[in-house]
Amino acid sequence: MTPPARKKLLILGAGPTGLGAGWRLAQRGYTDWVIRERNAYPGGLSASFLDAQGFTWDIGGHVVFSHYPEFDRFFDEMTGGDVFRHERRSYIRLAGAWVPYPFQNNIHRLPPDLRQECLEGLEEVAGREPDTANFLTWNLSRLGRGITRLFIEPDNRKRWACPLDRMSADWVADRVSPVNLDRIRENIRLDRDEVSWGPNNTFQFPRHGGTGSIFLEAARRLGDRVALNHEVVAIDPERRVVRYANGHAEAYDALMSTLPIRQLMRIVLSSARTSYAGPTASFWGSACAVPARPRSAGSTVPRNRRPSTGSPTCRTTRRSTRPASSSTP
Repeated sequence: MTPPARKKLLILGAGPTGLGAGWRLAQRGYTDWVIRERNAYPGGLSASFLDAQGFTWDIGGHVVFSHYPEFDRFFDEMTGGDVFRHERRSYIRLAGAWVPYPFQNNIHRLPPDLRQECLEGLEEVAGREPDTANFLTWNLSRLGRGITRLFIEPDNRKRWACPLDRMSADWVADRVSPVNLDRIRENIRLDRDEVSWGPNNTFQFPRHGGTGSIFLEAARRLGDRVALNHEVVAIDPERRVVRYANGHAEAYDALMSTLPIRQLMRIVLSSARTSYAGPTASFWGSACAVPARPRSAGSTVPRNRRPSTGSPTCRTTRRSTRPASSSTP
């Protein structure tokens, strides 16, 4: 990331993305930047909360793993090495059986009729090139009809809250276990579990404070550059001013938003209708630039964020949630 020379950079949101940007700017010696967060705490959807009984809760399940030395160093620094180290043990409950993850490698755990359906589906597509028209065709051509019907489609539809044929397939990378048909047959013959696959087969977790402790510490170290209780209510991209619900207003030279895109555009367009005269199109062009690669005719619109080359994460944010208070999960 190359910051604009001698310009004030305003970062909206003190979740992992916003704090990470600030951390990197500080590392590079850039000083004219600030982070503004609407909540009374940093961390965004990766915050953690303490309940009245003293239990710590994350918002959803978080597993920290990485192939990026820079993030690993950041994690070690924020936790001081005071972490639990776990081997992943995940299971799918299906037809009265507990099937270890990855599902396709452990179909020997299924009842005989379902196991046979999955195996025949794998054999039908063995050696084929994946059909990348969408995520559903990718799975059908890679894993076959049985595994897709029993596990892949219902699991991913629930996970992403979107039909699989409306999702692209070019984000999959190493998130779906590759198929080794000979090994799967051997697992069936030996009744053998195979659970070690995947980038998160082992992972770390902070010993105290949940996932949110990582970002609490990052915000603490960034000091007064991070201001909480600053909910954005208006953005004037022509005058380069952001207004907050607390009555404050702030000028900027460059704006980095980590708000959900829909929320950002609602704020921007609402500001345009109430504050500006002139055609909407001229405002739209100056309000927000969202990089996107051109789509060919007939292609599907991706429903998740595509990571660029070298990006450390691929995370989908389906909604923005705010707990009622910092003591309630």
